[in-house]
Amino acid sequence: MIGAGLYVDNSAGAAGATGVGEEIIRIGGSLLVVEAMRAGRSAQEACEQAVRKVNAVAGRRGVHPARLAFLALDPKGQPGAACSAQTNFQYAVARPGKVELLKAKEIEVSGK
Repeated sequence: MIGAGLYVDNSAGAAGATGVGEEIIRIGGSLLVVEAMRAGRSAQEACEQAVRKVNAVAGRRGVHPARLAFLALDPKGQPGAACSAQTNFQYAVARPGKVELLKAKEIEVSGK
């Protein structure tokens, strides 16, 4: 796996992605996530939208979606994460006095 993309805008949030970089770049993934937050989506909703778009683009190309994950943080510090199915992506969130290990929401291919 190769990593792909980080995009930060202080007014809208930040996003990054990991996995098959070509698939992430194909949809402008991190930028897509930040722009979704700018449009009013939560960090979680924005990450899920990006994974759904990767799945849809892969489907139109007739290939199985690659394993990848998106992470985001809104300007208030609220995190979000989503990944493709069967990726089992985990991430850590640190807050004063504790660190949590969380599992990203897996997004299935539509129609399954």
